[in-house]
Amino acid sequence: MRSGLRLNGGLSVQFLEYVRQIMKRHFLQGLLLFAMSASLQAQLPLDPGPSAQLLPEYRLRRVGSINGRTSAGLGLSESGLVVGASQYTGSPSTGIGIPAEAFADRGFAWSFGRGLFSLGGVEDCASIFCQSRAYDVANDGLVVGWASDGNKQPMVFSPRAEPAQGLLLGLNLLPNFPGGEYGELWASNEAREFVGVGSAPTQLRPLRWRLEAGEWKATDLGSLDALGLGWGNAYDINERGEIVGSSNTDNGWPAAFIWLPKPAYGLPKGMHQITPPIEAGFGASARAINDLGEVVGVRSHYGIPSQPWIWLPEANYGLSAGFNDLPLIPSGDEDFPLAGVEPTDINNLGHVVGTAALTFVPELDRRGVIRSPGGPWTILDTRIPNNSGWVIRNAFRGGSINDAGQISGDAVHSSLLDINGTALQEAFRLDPIPGSAPGY
Repeated sequence: MRSGLRLNGGLSVQFLEYVRQIMKRHFLQGLLLFAMSASLQAQLPLDPGPSAQLLPEYRLRRVGSINGRTSAGLGLSESGLVVGASQYTGSPSTGIGIPAEAFADRGFAWSFGRGLFSLGGVEDCASIFCQSRAYDVANDGLVVGWASDGNKQPMVFSPRAEPAQGLLLGLNLLPNFPGGEYGELWASNEAREFVGVGSAPTQLRPLRWRLEAGEWKATDLGSLDALGLGWGNAYDINERGEIVGSSNTDNGWPAAFIWLPKPAYGLPKGMHQITPPIEAGFGASARAINDLGEVVGVRSHYGIPSQPWIWLPEANYGLSAGFNDLPLIPSGDEDFPLAGVEPTDINNLGHVVGTAALTFVPELDRRGVIRSPGGPWTILDTRIPNNSGWVIRNAFRGGSINDAGQISGDAVHSSLLDINGTALQEAFRLDPIPGSAPGY
């Protein structure tokens, strides 16, 4: 275990030296990073203190894959079901830059004891473009994502026929927004409300799908620009029907939003910007919301580290109500702060998971991370047996977490190979080991 000397409980001496080295090699990036570090230093609490919750150790359960190829866990239910995507065909390049067989994905669902089940693709579609991907799953096994018939279409996979819900057994395509030809479902709640993105006649728009008068209907949530005609994406929905995502503002750069079906948190119903005013070159996106209305997301600027943040409807976790940047401080296992973190989920206990960049240049080395309320970012590799061979990357959507503390994502093994002879990348579920930390 290594721990850098902390300055006021915040940035380490090693980090300042890291910034100096970056400035020597990449002056502009280093200068902007130094300015960002100074801004963050002013915001950091002096010490996480005893309120920082201890994290458990985890047992990694392999999800497997279709046909022995790559897979990634992209969604997780409260009951522990994992969904995602796996390559079902494809082989490496023949040496002239063209794959011997084109790679293609299929959505899957997995449960402990039953194993992995392929969701298939659009019926009677024979093209290599007939792929599918699953992003979220309800406790009863209803899966949402997309399936392609050449264009991505909003997809619901039902484990049973539900005529009253307009759903057949298996894969169902929902209607696109009127005038659109493309759609993806990113998330769902237990009330059968789905959110995602779809093409309107002129823009990609954030959408909500609901069953109305016996038919599935896509509703445009609007956008943050003054005219309400810009683009956007809805990434998550909670059990209250509150939706978060990203939309462009009047200057064309994206900001994070929360969309409320009725007044809440001192805000009227409708769409609201929850990140600070966006300047040219900056952007922000809300990635997840829990049932308390707490939102996590990321903001960035021209390759400067992805800055994680949390928006709180009321003061919690030692943070004020409203927008708060989350420091890029890791646990004591690393010498330097993280170059960036992209949060992708938050549970109702305030635990946040995501993917972290360990370095700026020349390439991002990504790792799955978790943050307990009041604590630092912890690389998930340090919470599984160190001889397991698995490196948790969460390189795709970044991972999901439920209230039981289970986590889904993807990991690469240091010695196992897939059917094509490349390093095995596989979906997983992490289960907290009972008794390894208080409350588990």
